[in-house]
Amino acid sequence: MSTESLYAAVNEVLKKLVAEAIVTEKCVKIVRRTTNKKIAPDKMEEIVTAAKGELQESVLNGVSQVIHNDEVLEGMIKLKNLIEASQEGITGWRPSGIPSDDITGHLQPIMFNIEEDLTKKRNFYKETENKVQAIMQGAALSSHIVSLYCKSV
Repeated sequence: MSTESLYAAVNEVLKKLVAEAIVTEKCVKIVRRTTNKKIAPDKMEEIVTAAKGELQESVLNGVSQVIHNDEVLEGMIKLKNLIEASQEGITGWRPSGIPSDDITGHLQPIMFNIEEDLTKKRNFYKETENKVQAIMQGAALSSHIVSLYCKSV
């Protein structure tokens, strides 16, 4: 994949976005609503055309900087080489496209640790509860013995 093809792809998407997002009629309504002034449709068309051109130029310049500064093209070439070097017919993991599902594998060790900690806490609380019940039974027995002793005296 070359830089030119990457630019071409971005430019096509950008053209569709600009064509659908910036519409003269919408701009006329927005100007009328915010300024309470009317602008002739032909003047607004000139403004919109200029704005679309500036937006496209600005976005393409930004994309160019990202491609060169962040080494996107090199990363894409590495990815292409990995794909070409992989053997066909081998089943491998592919992301589902649902981030919460895809990250589950990375969270599994953390979740196991949390589950283990919760199990330890549950066991500790059960042991503590059993000890408290034993003490309470012992206290009840002692109270009963004392009350019997007091009655006999």
